[in-house]
Amino acid sequence: MNVYEAMSSIMLEKLQKSGVDLSNIKNIDMYEEYREMSKDGEKKMYIVSFLAEKYKMSEKSVSRAIRRFSMIL
Repeated sequence: MNVYEAMSSIMLEKLQKSGVDLSNIKNIDMYEEYREMSKDGEKKMYIVSFLAEKYKMSEKSVSRAIRRFSMIL
């Protein structure tokens, strides 16, 4: 095991112990897009609706993913 592998596994364990659901990785791109649109001044409801259609998810699922990624550890 090299340093990278050790650090990655330690970080993943700490994230999991903090209550982070590691299956949310699939939504990282969507959250990055949310942050960019939000920074550009778009309203949250518009962003959620736009992303729900783009990623073929319900608005509730998009909102839930955004809330999870916004959580402070």
